[in-house]
Amino acid sequence: MRLINVETLKLEEYFGDAIPPYAILSHTWGSDSEELTFRDFETLLDLDSARIQKPGIGQVKLEGSCSQAKKDGLSYIWVREELSSWIVSRELS
Repeated sequence: MRLINVETLKLEEYFGDAIPPYAILSHTWGSDSEELTFRDFETLLDLDSARIQKPGIGQVKLEGSCSQAKKDGLSYIWVREELSSWIVSRELS
């Protein structure tokens, strides 16, 4: 399972009993062009600022989700929609 670290926004992979607690982000709110994808995490992640450099609601949603996860004592989030679709299609191809 790939989870997003709420501090760094890096994707981290976990298996079986090693999967840590995580929050789930499962909605798309903007147009498809504004939603974050797996490719965005590969190509647009600014490691210095821990931000995806893409305009639109996707970045806002990600920041809000990470902020809430931190308040809830969680270090990871899992994205249900666009990002997980990219991960699955990439792994199947």
